[in-house]
Amino acid sequence: MYCSEGWGKFGLHVTDLLSENRQLEDELQAEKIQWQSERDELLQEIERLKEDNDRQQKLLSVNLTKSPQTQTEAFMQHEITRLTSENLVSTEL
Repeated sequence: MYCSEGWGKFGLHVTDLLSENRQLEDELQAEKIQWQSERDELLQEIERLKEDNDRQQKLLSVNLTKSPQTQTEAFMQHEITRLTSENLVSTEL
């Protein structure tokens, strides 16, 4: 009879451990999903910054090679593009 009680307690302990393990696995999976989402957002931000950097480099290139009037037009076009992009980002939020 003592052996049966011992095995019963052992079985309850194993069940508790399995339940705890499932809970920890669920928490880990939830954190993994959250981190992947944050990573994706950061990668999108990096891509947006790269595109903005490319636009600014092109603007600088134009400024170094064109007349003052053309430089002003290029700058205005860049500002329109930048503001439009910012506006689109703010409406997505």
